[in-house]
Amino acid sequence: YRNNQLLSFEIDPLNEDSKLIDFDSLLVIFVNGILQKPKDSYSFSGGTSFIFNTPPKPEDKIDIFFYRGTRGIDSDLENVFETIKIGDNVSLLHNSNYPKTIDQDNRVIFEILTSDLVETNLYSGVGIDDEIFKPIDIIPQKSDKIINSTYVSKSRDSLSSLVFPTSKIIKNVLSSDTEIFVDDASSFNYEENTDPENNSIISFDALLTVSIDPVIASLKANVLNDSSISISILDGGSGYIPSSTVTLDISTPSSGIGVGIGTTAQATALVSVAGTISSINIINSGFGYTSIPQVISPLPSSKIETISEIKFVQGFSGIITGITTTSGTNSNPLALKFFLKKESGNFNTLLTSYPIFISNTQNQNGVISINNDDNDVVGIGTTFLDNIYYVHSINRNGLDAEIVTNIKSDSIISSGFSTSGPNLGRFSWGRLSSFERSNPNNFDVSGNIVSGLSSYPQIQRRGYGLRNTGSFKNQL
Repeated sequence: YRNNQLLSFEIDPLNEDSKLIDFDSLLVIFVNGILQKPKDSYSFSGGTSFIFNTPPKPEDKIDIFFYRGTRGIDSDLENVFETIKIGDNVSLLHNSNYPKTIDQDNRVIFEILTSDLVETNLYSGVGIDDEIFKPIDIIPQKSDKIINSTYVSKSRDSLSSLVFPTSKIIKNVLSSDTEIFVDDASSFNYEENTDPENNSIISFDALLTVSIDPVIASLKANVLNDSSISISILDGGSGYIPSSTVTLDISTPSSGIGVGIGTTAQATALVSVAGTISSINIINSGFGYTSIPQVISPLPSSKIETISEIKFVQGFSGIITGITTTSGTNSNPLALKFFLKKESGNFNTLLTSYPIFISNTQNQNGVISINNDDNDVVGIGTTFLDNIYYVHSINRNGLDAEIVTNIKSDSIISSGFSTSGPNLGRFSWGRLSSFERSNPNNFDVSGNIVSGLSSYPQIQRRGYGLRNTGSFKNQL
C-alpha cells in the first residue's frame, strides 16, 4: 500500500534473496480473510489510526499487517518531540476567515488517544461549531493536577535537565586523524548503541571543542623619542590558536595621518604552542605619536569541530593494585610499571602506543611522562603519580595486566620505588574511531595534569540519545 495504491508482490519464504522493493512501508488489512481495498474499504492518512468506510462488526476478525522497511536503508526511526501531554490546556481560536467565530474557553486534555486525537473535559462554553475548522492554542500545564483520580505532574520531558556524555581528549588530534583518544569513553556507549534487530551499529555525532575559556591578551604601547612606538605584553591571554599569528589593531597618531604628519603603526603577534601571545612583531613602528595609542588584540576564536557518524567505541576503567619503577623502552632509562585490574572482560583492546589516564594515586610528588625520549613530553604530572601515560608494553592475563610507561629520566621519584595494595588509584582510557570529518582541525593536548584535566580539549556526544540531542535516553 503506497499513496493509496495496493502494490502486487510475491514472497517466497524459502528464498533468502526475496525482498520487498519499490516501497518504504506496506499496510495490508483483512476482514474475515478478505483483503480490504484502500479508499473503497478504508482510508489512512498517516499517524496511528485509520477509518473503515463500513464499520466492522464486533464478531468480525480483523488482521492488520504493516511492513516498515529496513531501518537505515529505506526507513528511518525518529525521536518525536513531545509538544502536548495530558494535563495541558487547549483552546479553539477565532478563525479569521469567518468574522463571527469566537475564541473558546480553555479545556483540559484528559487522554491522548492517538497521534492526532485527544480527549478533553466536557465543554459547554461558547463558540461551539462543528462545521468551521479553527486553529488550536496549546497552553502547557503550569501546576500539578488530579485528572480522573490520577495525579498528573506539571513536569515534562522537554523541561528536564539533559546529561551529555563528555570526555577529555588525552592525545593530540591532527586534521588527518581517524581516531580520538579520551580519558573515559564508557558513557558514550551507555545505551549500547547497537540495533539488535539488524545486528548493526547505530552511529552518533560528537562536538569537539577547546575547553579553555578564551581570554583576550593585554598589550601596552610605548612612545619612543622619534614619535614611533614599541609594544609590550602585559598578559598573553589564552585560547588563541597555537603557533598562529594574529593581527593587532593600533590607533592612529593624535596629530592625524598625512605626508610628514603621522603614520599608523602596524604589528602582529605570535601565539605560543600553549595558545598565549608570546611575542610582538613590529611591521611598521609608525610616526607622529605624541601620546600612548591603544593596542588591541582580537578576541580568541573558539575552536569547534563537529565529527559525524562515529561507529566504534572502545575503552574501560579499573583499579591499580601495584606501582613500581623499572627500565623504560626505546633505550629510556626510567619507566613506571602499573599493575591494573578490571571488573570484567579482558585487556585485549588496550594496545601499545595508546594513552591511558592514571588518577587518584597517593604516592610520590608528580612525574613527567614521555613517549620516545626526554624531549617528547606527554604530560606533566603535578599531583602524586596522576598523569597521562603512553602504553609502551603490556602483559595481559585475563582481568589483570601490567603496563610499562616511559617517564622522564630526571623525574623526581624515589629510587627503586615499589608499592602494592587493593586500591592504589584508578585507570581509564577510551578510543572513538570510524567517523567522518568535514572541516578538520588540529587539537593540541598540553598543560599540567590537574584535577579533571580542565585545560584539555573535550568531546561531547551529539546526534543520538534523547530526542537526538546526544544526551542520555535514560537519565543517570
